[in-house]
Amino acid sequence: CSLQPDRFGATSASDAWRAGGVVFARADRRFLAVRKSLKEGYDFAGLWALPGGMVRGQSDDESFLSTSRKALSDRFVAETGVQPGPMAPAKILGPVTTAYWVRGIRRYTVMTVFISEPDGAQEPRTNDRSVSEAAWVEILPDLSTVAPGNRLILAHLLWSELDETQRAEVWPLVSAAHAECV
Repeated sequence: CSLQPDRFGATSASDAWRAGGVVFARADRRFLAVRKSLKEGYDFAGLWALPGGMVRGQSDDESFLSTSRKALSDRFVAETGVQPGPMAPAKILGPVTTAYWVRGIRRYTVMTVFISEPDGAQEPRTNDRSVSEAAWVEILPDLSTVAPGNRLILAHLLWSELDETQRAEVWPLVSAAHAECV
């Protein structure tokens, strides 16, 4: 990945492939989630997601990982109002690709997942027009209300904590998310 002239991170010079990321911020049996604003033509309008977004940066002077971490930390604060604490790339999960439509064009985002453990006493509040609300969500949420790429990430990160009944319940939603993301 590298920064393009428009300051967005991308996997190629093509406008269709962008770099982004999310932050899985957990405190005990809860994690921070944001509900995407209702915006006409936006595939994920009204769905829950992990805080994050596209990677944007100023220059190629820093490593792309460093640029990603800073960009996502800034997005995290804007979307949730919570200070994230140290952020580290998830070691057990590689990038996840999500697909969506923007003005009739198929786009893809390769999302890097960062892990953070913020102070769970912080009350979420959004200051970002792309988000209608931010909240601490109990593990395990209703995955049918979560954006597909984020559904895959949550399932992967939480799978070992689920019992067999929960795994059986979420598997069809995870499978459907996988089909939507390619």
